[in-house]
Parts: sequence; structure tokens; C-alpha cells
Amino acid sequence: MVELNSYTDEVRELIDKNSSIYFISVLLFHAPGRVWVDDVENIKLALIYSEYQEGFQFMGNAVATDKCREIRGFYDDVILPFMKEKNMSIFEFGADSDELINMLTPIFSDKSMEKSEQLIFSCKEYAKSFEYDVTYQFVPLDELFFSCSYENEEYIRNEIVMSNWNIQRFLEKGFGYAALDGNRIISWAIVCISYGDVDNIGINTLDKYRNKGLATALANKVLEQIFEKNHIPIWDCDKNNYASKKVAEKCGFIEIRREKICYFTI
Repeated sequence: MVELNSYTDEVRELIDKNSSIYFISVLLFHAPGRVWVDDVENIKLALIYSEYQEGFQFMGNAVATDKCREIRGFYDDVILPFMKEKNMSIFEFGADSDELINMLTPIFSDKSMEKSEQLIFSCKEYAKSFEYDVTYQFVPLDELFFSCSYENEEYIRNEIVMSNWNIQRFLEKGFGYAALDGNRIISWAIVCISYGDVDNIGINTLDKYRNKGLATALANKVLEQIFEKNHIPIWDCDKNNYASKKVAEKCGFIEIRREKICYFTI
């Protein structure tokens, strides 16, 4: 496999309805990561690394047995050293189809592979309001917000830089809200990954401030903006992330599909 260092229209042929929005963004060079393909002149298969997800995704079509051996050699010679440089200990990957998963499983038959699932949600309307602790201030993530200084500003800046390269790109393409306790950012809900008219919502709340309704209320404000744009909201979480699933369902999201995830210790 060879690395792509710039966008080419041919990669769009790899995208289908089951493609992860995180890896689509990298594939289109809209988000930080790396892209390798089987043949630059005739792309049938790609391996994408997302800085934001700290994981990999195979996109495209299953290949012949001899090509499978090449994929394993590529993993050993390129991916493994790359992961070690980044101090990664787990090779986590997904694939756009069961066909690809079935192709990849025997390639790594010598590994103690485990599997999980990522739940994908969407919704068609948002609740008008949610109760939350009004002690805290809600503010939009706009130029004014990023011109101010907060005692823990890296809490949200790091998230944005990993998914959008920099703050300016986020201000052009993304949006969201944060909750403040004085000069401290305590919770946020943002859209920092989009593809076409689909917007992915991410949330986070500091441990000390959980169970106060902040994430739900912030996410609902972001949902309102998404629907104002006539966009489609999506939400994702690991199948065992019950807290995230609970917030999603309170906001009106319903599960629409599951993405298979495989991983093993390198």
C-alpha cells in the first residue's frame, strides 16, 4: 500500500452509507490523519488513520488472497513502527462491510483479537428545553469565546485541534456550546466532524460536574442549530458507554446502525 499525501477525487468511490464519518473526514483531507491506498491509479481499498479516533478504518472492497498477504506485510513494516512511534499499544480498526471484516480476520489470526461495536444514532427533532443547574453559564463556541482566557482551555482546544487541524477551521466549519463555572470550562457539546449535510455531535463533561443535566442541555442547543441548517444529526458511542447512550436517548436519538470494531495488543 502507498500513502496519499493530498486529496484525489477517486477516494470518494470508497465512501458508502456505512462509512464512519470520522474516517471520511480524514479520507477527504478535512481532518488530521493518514491515508494509504492499494493502488494510486486504481483505488479499491484504503486504510485510514484518524488522529481524533486514534484508530484505523479499512474502506473499499475485499481483495484477493495474495493481496491479503501484502496487507499483513504492510502492517508489520509500516503500521506497527508508526504506532510504536506514537506510543500506541492497541491496534484498533473498523471496516465498512462484513466482507472486509471477514477478509481481515485471518490476516491477523495470530493475534488475540477482540471485537466490540460502535452505536450510531440519529434523530428527527429536538426537545425544546431541559432542566439543568442554572448556576453555570452556557456560551457559544464563537470567536469571542476563543478570544478569552480560561484556566483549562486545553480541555476543549485539544478536542478541536485533533478533529479540525486548528481553531480557525472549526470557526468556519463547526459550532457548539460550553458550560462555564466561573473561568473554568466544565462541559461542552460540539459539532467538529461533518460530511455533506450530516453533523456529528460530541460531548464531554468533567467528572465533578456530571449528573447535573449539562451534557443533555448543551447537546440539545447544538441540535437546535443542526436543524436550523436542515442538517442531519448523528451521535456515536461504544456499546458499553451507557452514560453517552442515555444522554443521546434523552435528546431524542434512536439507534440506526452498529459499526464493528476489532482490536488487539501490538
